[in-house]
Amino acid sequence: MIARMVSIAALVALAGPAFSEDLSPAAQATKAQLAQHLGVDAGDHTLAELSDLNCRIEATDSETEKARLLADFQQASAPRAPAPMSSREQLARSLGVDPAEYTTGQLTLLKALVESEECYVPNPAQFASPGERLTPVSAGAKAQLAGTLGLDPNEFTLVELVKMHFESEQDEN
Repeated sequence: MIARMVSIAALVALAGPAFSEDLSPAAQATKAQLAQHLGVDAGDHTLAELSDLNCRIEATDSETEKARLLADFQQASAPRAPAPMSSREQLARSLGVDPAEYTTGQLTLLKALVESEECYVPNPAQFASPGERLTPVSAGAKAQLAGTLGLDPNEFTLVELVKMHFESEQDEN
């Protein structure tokens, strides 16, 4: 029975990756049986992966080697935790801005603005430029920066104002 399942699985695997998970009812049944036989969850693996593992396990006589192959397979396919965000990314997210648009120094400036008590705008849309998404806090930072620079906050994006602020500080130094 297992040899027949492996034969079907091999045919499906040969069909290529584009077809490997677009399975017919018979192939889905084979995948479920292989997964059950191997003691793994069918939804976590492709039919080709299950077939390959089964072939390797059936090819060995040692129970220890079979157990090692299965353990290695399960460990390799275990879900990985997402990579932790850098502190810069965390800071940007907490400010409601895209980390790719700001340097660490610019994010620090925004954080300082946000922590001031004047930095909350109940209607952020009043300061948003076309296509710009602002939170009540980032809108307040935008209004403060524009005021510091003597500019109308509606004429510039928050990113532009932050960059202008940094350029004006560099010109002063």
